[in-house]
Amino acid sequence: MSIVENKEVVRIVVKKFNGKMQPECKKLCVDPQLTSFDVLQHLLVKAFDIKTDFAIYYLAVDNYGQNVYLSLLSDWDLDAAFFGASNPHLSLKVDLKPFEDDGNVHLCIHVGLLTVSCLV
Repeated sequence: MSIVENKEVVRIVVKKFNGKMQPECKKLCVDPQLTSFDVLQHLLVKAFDIKTDFAIYYLAVDNYGQNVYLSLLSDWDLDAAFFGASNPHLSLKVDLKPFEDDGNVHLCIHVGLLTVSCLV
């Protein structure tokens, strides 16, 4: 039995970023046994009334003890986020329209609330 299976509820704090607008914050609780990546996406769409593409990131601690935001792209990533959820909650960041199709490939690294972007 994994640590995720032992958690009955995971508290989540989500900050939604939309360009230069003031970030919006919401809190929710989910059962990690019933919440898939698709379900989480649906919850966020409903909670923030999202009508555009968006990306989800979760706060984790890297090997050097620094806070970093990692992309949440699948059920596997969600399990890792639940597993590493810091007490008292899991911190998520939602970026609206995070990608622009300009023909170039971009590499984005999220460290805390700082995003470093470069062409690859």
